[in-house]
Amino acid sequence: MKSQLLREKFIKFFKDREHMVFSSSSLIPEQDPTLLFTVAGMVQFKPMFAGLVDFDFKRATSIQKCLRVVDLEEVGNSPFHDTFFEMLGNFSFNDYFQNESIKWAWEFLTGELKIDKKMLYVTVHKDDKNAYNIWKDTIHLNPERIIIMDDKTNFWGPAGGTGACGPSTEIFYDFGEELEDRKPCNIQNECKRYVEIWNIVFPQFNQDLNGNRTPLKNKGVDTGMGLERLAALMQNKKSIFHTDLFMPIIDELSFKYNLDYDKYKKETNSIADHIRALTFAISDGVIPENEGRGYVVRRILRRGVRFGFKIGIEKPFLYDLVHKVVDIMKDAYPYLIQTSDKVRSIIKSEEERFLKTIGIGMKLYDDYKTRIKDGMIDKETLFLLYDTYGFPFDLIQQMASEDGLNVDKEGFEQLLESARQRSRKETIFIDSEKKEFTVFEDDVSTFVGYDKVENESYILRFREIEDSIFEVLLKETPFYAESGGQVADTGVIEGEGFLFEVLNCVKSPMGNLLIGKKIYGDFKKDVLYKQKIDLRRRKLVQRNHTATHILHSALKKILGEHVRQEGSFVSFDRFRFDFLHYKQLSTEEIEFIENAVNEIINENIPVYKEFMPYEKAMKENVVALFNEKYGRIVRVVSIPGVSKELCGGTHVEKTGEIGIFKILKEESVATGIRRVECQTSIYALKSLNEKVDVIENLMLEYKVKNLDELERKFAKIVEMNSTLKKENEKYIKERIEQITEEIIGKGKLINDQLFVYNLFYGYSVDNLKRIMDNIKSREKKVFGVLFSKDNDKLNYIVFSNNTEFDAKKIIEKINSEFNGKGGGRKDFSSGTSVMKNIDENFILSLKDRLVE
Repeated sequence: MKSQLLREKFIKFFKDREHMVFSSSSLIPEQDPTLLFTVAGMVQFKPMFAGLVDFDFKRATSIQKCLRVVDLEEVGNSPFHDTFFEMLGNFSFNDYFQNESIKWAWEFLTGELKIDKKMLYVTVHKDDKNAYNIWKDTIHLNPERIIIMDDKTNFWGPAGGTGACGPSTEIFYDFGEELEDRKPCNIQNECKRYVEIWNIVFPQFNQDLNGNRTPLKNKGVDTGMGLERLAALMQNKKSIFHTDLFMPIIDELSFKYNLDYDKYKKETNSIADHIRALTFAISDGVIPENEGRGYVVRRILRRGVRFGFKIGIEKPFLYDLVHKVVDIMKDAYPYLIQTSDKVRSIIKSEEERFLKTIGIGMKLYDDYKTRIKDGMIDKETLFLLYDTYGFPFDLIQQMASEDGLNVDKEGFEQLLESARQRSRKETIFIDSEKKEFTVFEDDVSTFVGYDKVENESYILRFREIEDSIFEVLLKETPFYAESGGQVADTGVIEGEGFLFEVLNCVKSPMGNLLIGKKIYGDFKKDVLYKQKIDLRRRKLVQRNHTATHILHSALKKILGEHVRQEGSFVSFDRFRFDFLHYKQLSTEEIEFIENAVNEIINENIPVYKEFMPYEKAMKENVVALFNEKYGRIVRVVSIPGVSKELCGGTHVEKTGEIGIFKILKEESVATGIRRVECQTSIYALKSLNEKVDVIENLMLEYKVKNLDELERKFAKIVEMNSTLKKENEKYIKERIEQITEEIIGKGKLINDQLFVYNLFYGYSVDNLKRIMDNIKSREKKVFGVLFSKDNDKLNYIVFSNNTEFDAKKIIEKINSEFNGKGGGRKDFSSGTSVMKNIDENFILSLKDRLVE
């Protein structure tokens, strides 16, 4: 039975039993910071089980996309483990319970699908007498087929550590003796002959972050059955990888690269699984990166690249399998057709990136393992492979396991933590070990800057951190501390006979700490000091900050819902905004974005700020950053019809205050991460005026009256420049042909191999390479050295074509001779040094030393 038919039968079965049908939610859990990925069908229903939201249905069914990597090392080795899978599920919210859920599961399997009852077994929790009795007395299952289990296997959840949880009963299928991997073989010892196909959970408790369990408001049923395992059963296969969900990918891979599946079963199975996971995760907006869910995707992708490398595929290939995943899954998930180009582009880029280092890393690993005496890969080698060559730690573990080696995981983690600590910025105190605070009052400071820009308050403590530069803590302060990407406020503190210029403000455990220069006077106890923020600067900053919220919304609408903020920096004169997107913005897209933002500015929409409980904000679908830590009470900034985000920054009262918005430039900052630098208000106007001045000066210089004439003038200049480039290219090509003849003609034979050399003046390294290519195309066995004097630099390349001479070793000798720098491969190396007086006779005198 085809997989698509299984999907249809399952949904129809429960729809006929009054279940509301829900589409799969994204692999990125919405408003659930406890999870990196959707790991079960019940994730989208967690608020219903917990009673956090109102809903008008009692029963639901869905086929949910899921991603789990807890068993990543099993993928490829086990016939039934995968990372991406589809979970068929039915759910009850304070409606039916154990009797109906068990009865319907049995009816679907043995009635609808006609699975042989003699091949099915079930497990129940040791304390769940009711479930046991239903199986025995209602279903009439032989007690020998009902296995009693404990919490380890039959108490499920909660997903992400919080939410609904409870005991479960599981249904197993006997796949036959040939899958036995131990004696005795039974469900209790996890023998691979018996495979769990359906897990029926009875959520009765809600678990909080502290592990406390309270009775659920909506007791219910949460079931999950893996489509892949069910497909294997219904298609009479002994492995999920032999089903119609995987085999077309494996066939394509095997045919394209002439692979023997039986020989490379682990590698091809793993690749088939990984490309499914990558296609769906990236389609849902995850980009390979070094943190969070992006790092999980990067680990999966690099694991796939390494399996390809292992079977002889040393070029990007995963991206070329995306279309096969789309072909298999498009009926169930038609959106994959639209996202496939994006997915291919991102995967190919990531493959190319890793392939630049994997070869060197694998060679280092192979060389190292031949020298290991104690069977343990040391922490330094582990960290080198991880940090320099981009090998995820679990990938190194897998390689070591295949070679029967252990790894110094504890030592590696110590090195990793040391590296992290070195990279962390000290943001709280400056020179905190050398100076002590003078304490007037041991208390904390309160921030009042949302409501006030001026304030009188007492000094709690202060200290000098360098000549006339102090840190000061006041009882109350309107100064905003740098956080959330927004720069700190600046301003002054005034008092009788006292003036202090505030240059920065940072967060500390005691509150916002003001840093600045004492102009004159002394710090005094129990004296009220007046604090004044630089109001003009504050207004410029908040215009930019509100603009980031509007920009975020516009990017989502124009580029797609996959867009996600990845960072920002908000200052008074400009701001930058980093976001998830897989390709460069076109000129047209930039124009659309600018227009969309400026339209919202011109509508002069009110900007509301309010504090509310975090749970309430999540119910209202407020945008929260995944990696941010939020307290019980959060601040919500909303622009009606535009955006609603958790944000602690300062903002305008109405969007019209922003004035105008302009994107200055757009660039890539990492794979899949784009950055725009923007300006608003008077600084945007200033930039536009500068461009107008440039245009007007060009019009005067070229004596044209309008922009159309100027455009035509420059089009002619560009055309003329292109013609000159072509003529120059033609000349260089002809000259290179002539030079090649001359160099080959004066070459010297060494052991039947031609040694060529030459000294040029003003030739770039690229031109030297072109001459080299020309020589290599004419001579089968040749090696040579080409030098070029270019201003105060000496460039040189060494090449070898089918000869015994090693270009890398020769370049090392030249570097030593000229005190230069460079390196490369055995067939090609290059270097450079400061100018040295040399001529062709000098090169010939080097010959014997270079090739000895």
